[in-house]
Amino acid sequence: MSQSQWIFIRPNDVWLFRDNKPFSAQQNFVARGQFPPNPQVMTGAVRTHAYYQNPQHPIVKQKDMDELALQGPYVARMDAAGQLERFFPAPLDLLYDADNEVFSTLQATGSADFASNAPLESWKPLQIPKEDERDFDLKEAEGWLSETQFSAYLAGNLERGKLTPSSELFISEERVGIGLDKSRKANIESLFYHAEFTRPYDGVGLLIEVRYKEALFDESGSMKLGGESRVGHYQQVSASESLIKAQSGNLKVILLTAAYFSGGWQPSSGDWSQLVGKGKLVSAALGKPQAISGWDMLAGKPKPLRHFVPAGSVFYFEDAEWQGKAFSENVGDALYAQMGFGAVAVTSWQLQSPNTIS
Repeated sequence: MSQSQWIFIRPNDVWLFRDNKPFSAQQNFVARGQFPPNPQVMTGAVRTHAYYQNPQHPIVKQKDMDELALQGPYVARMDAAGQLERFFPAPLDLLYDADNEVFSTLQATGSADFASNAPLESWKPLQIPKEDERDFDLKEAEGWLSETQFSAYLAGNLERGKLTPSSELFISEERVGIGLDKSRKANIESLFYHAEFTRPYDGVGLLIEVRYKEALFDESGSMKLGGESRVGHYQQVSASESLIKAQSGNLKVILLTAAYFSGGWQPSSGDWSQLVGKGKLVSAALGKPQAISGWDMLAGKPKPLRHFVPAGSVFYFEDAEWQGKAFSENVGDALYAQMGFGAVAVTSWQLQSPNTIS
């Protein structure tokens, strides 16, 4: 039986989590950072932590990778009293009027008041509630919802409040550096680089759940994370509240971390039964694909570059039965579902008439 540990990690200084653009000597662009990192990065950090405890640990040697499972990472903030709150990227069906601090959510309707080629069988288009469209200057919400706000969104009663901008949680710092020859303890000619680091504000860090057949973390300690092996300090915390608020019927699935699907934004067969039983996809609000690769330490070469559905994307299903699995496919020996890809919140939704949305 696996043990679950919730780990909250804060940086000692800054972190470096690069995007997946090439970054080699004599190339003239900045290595851009991304925060939070993708789940594959956190899986590597957990394995590295296990290596420093025991270089022969099974998950270091790839033997027990199917028994290791992560959830997250989530951006979280701990206050002075030790209370932890997660922050989630605004779902892509959420709209916001910044001047009036008003939220509105797109509604699935039985028919559209515009002409379009239906992308799905039994397509239910998403439309702005007419009253909100008339009274407010609504735009796609950009920023973060606190855990309290996100719970209100899932319950369908998020109406007013402030979005949290990234600048209130973390900032980016561009730094320069030089390549080093460790054998000579000297710089290498022409290896001058320019990279974007992330500095979370005080109390802000990354929250992950680690499940394995034995505990991998002490109550607190240090671990290496991200580029340049920057150090983070971790502590065990209480389990976070489940965001699965509905199990059957018309289900709305909101991605909290990126997800991989063999068909780009869906299984290549169009078969969702492993995730939602007999549920039928009828609508979706999808973000720009997120390219993710990485470095294969054992093979000594880059991992394949694949495109993922980004966090914040929303899927609407009819007549669904939630199967309790990570909302992502695996491919080959890339166990994306176990790494933390496809973490979701699930709630119910109701079909609205285009003429009665309010």
